[in-house]
Amino acid sequence: CKCPVPRLPVPAAIRAMDMQAGAHHLADVASFAGWDTSSGTYIMDYLTLVTGVALAAITWRNFGLPGNRVDGLPHGIATFCVLTALWGGFSGLSVHMIAGLKEDGAELSRTWFSGGDSLWLFPWTAAVTFWPLASATSLMLAIEFSRPKSWLVEVVKMVGLAITIIEVIQCVFNVDGTGTVSAFWGLLCAILGLVVVTVVGNREQWFALCAASYAVQIIGYMSCMLLPWACAQQQRVVQTAAGPLYVKADTQGQFPMCWDSFNRFVFFHVCSLLAMVILYIGVMLKADRDRALEYIQIMRTACQQETRCCGCTGA
Repeated sequence: CKCPVPRLPVPAAIRAMDMQAGAHHLADVASFAGWDTSSGTYIMDYLTLVTGVALAAITWRNFGLPGNRVDGLPHGIATFCVLTALWGGFSGLSVHMIAGLKEDGAELSRTWFSGGDSLWLFPWTAAVTFWPLASATSLMLAIEFSRPKSWLVEVVKMVGLAITIIEVIQCVFNVDGTGTVSAFWGLLCAILGLVVVTVVGNREQWFALCAASYAVQIIGYMSCMLLPWACAQQQRVVQTAAGPLYVKADTQGQFPMCWDSFNRFVFFHVCSLLAMVILYIGVMLKADRDRALEYIQIMRTACQQETRCCGCTGA
């Protein structure tokens, strides 16, 4: 036989304290909704920071600082690497701080200067400041391929600055809405960049690499934007004896990218890092080719000016 387990009376005050603690815990958890806290994201961001700064330093060492020479593509790709590095570095720092708050059981504050729980707002604001500028620079590089010194470069630059201002204003008044405009702007820049290099490109290596870079950017943005919609659980109605029953269809088993183990934010930042490296290699190939052609033209001109240069007449 089973002996009845005695139930000890629980004071009302203790029950109220437990309910209050549970409510605070749910509020703390809900404050992180929509924000990524995975370690893979800020690790990729830190790697983007180091890689971008290293690529920019290599470019300035080989081609000189922007104030010393006028080389549109080399200094353009160096600027793109620096902006992408700053975006990744500040983004990684903010995600790292958010993850630390979640581990400590603190609430994610959206109010500026409200204490340690709001310090993450500073690096996040810096991140969304450099993000639209990096996207604009990538499109400006594509325009430089076809029309150097074009007025379109100035237009793209002004649009990037306008989106930056919008993001900063949103960080002040509605930080949960930040990043959306920059994401659509980055996708648009990647699509237009792919179109431009496809139209003006040829079968050389630099064209294939630059086109692949913009394609990787598109894949990263599309995965980050469309996966929440594609992986959303859809309801279907099942008629039962008790009446209609709403059942959620499980999509996680159908698409590998919908599995819980797949992090779309990490995938997006991996694509951003990979696209930066590929675009750098493509631009450097074209810049080296242009510099070699320029050197040949200078030598040919100097040779033609020599009246006694053997074999230079008519070159």
